[in-house]
Amino acid sequence: MKQTKKEAVQKLSQPSPSPSTEGAMPHERFLDKQDLMQMLHVSLRTLYNWRTKGKLPFVKVEQKIFYRQTDLERLLKTGKGE
Repeated sequence: MKQTKKEAVQKLSQPSPSPSTEGAMPHERFLDKQDLMQMLHVSLRTLYNWRTKGKLPFVKVEQKIFYRQTDLERLLKTGKGE
C-alpha cells in the first residue's frame, strides 16, 4: 500500500536516535537515506536528485549523509520534490 504524505509526516514525529552534528538544534532529528527511502517509498536515485537540485538539504558527517526532519517536512508540505 502506498504511503501518503500525511502518514510520512506522522512517522517523522516518532523519536529516534540522531547523530551529533555541529550547528544543529539541540533536539533536531536526523534521518539517513534508508529512513527516507523506506518512509517515502522513493529510490536512492530520487534522493540523489533532490540533493543535487537543492530540493532537500543534507548534512554530511564523515562519509554519511543525513537529512533534517524539518527539511523533509518542508519538502512534503510544499510538494516540490516531484
